[in-house]
Amino acid sequence: LTLSNSVLSLEQENGRLLIDNKKNIKKINKSIDGLKSDFYVLIKKVDPNVLESSKFLAKSYGNLQNIVLSLDFINNSSIAHLNNNHKKLKKSQIKDLVKIDQCFSELLTSSKDFFLQPDSIQANKINEMSEKSTEIIDLAMSKEISRIKKDKTSQKSNTLFMSILLETNYIVDRINKLVSAYEMNNKN
Repeated sequence: LTLSNSVLSLEQENGRLLIDNKKNIKKINKSIDGLKSDFYVLIKKVDPNVLESSKFLAKSYGNLQNIVLSLDFINNSSIAHLNNNHKKLKKSQIKDLVKIDQCFSELLTSSKDFFLQPDSIQANKINEMSEKSTEIIDLAMSKEISRIKKDKTSQKSNTLFMSILLETNYIVDRINKLVSAYEMNNKN
């Protein structure tokens, strides 16, 4: 998982995993680009009376693209932080990121399971997991704001940490939107 590798790289101050991430993100991007080439053909094949399905396809593609862009942003920001020899993240920041990553990994696994075998119980579970992830991210943000006010963090570390939180929160939202849209589209 690219987020897990980013967190581990920052914890260990080792950029090797980030380079692996870059390769994985490139592969995912190629897959999504493959979808983009098929996108036009799919839209043409969808029954003209089912406009919602076409919009669902367009939005889903956009959400997938945005998820990958956010993962790439997190990875590139982490690479830049390490390459520029900025101060290491505080243990408390790493602890928060590990907790977020655990929750995020569970959300990804459940989402993958949902798309392999969709059902509304699983969709509700994903929605709950998304809310839990958002709460954990919000709590980490509050703690970081507290650290800033007490001058217990460097500006570069804070910027990286907050960027990771914001991008992860955005990814969680996009995953939830993908699952909800898929469930709604398949009910019709």
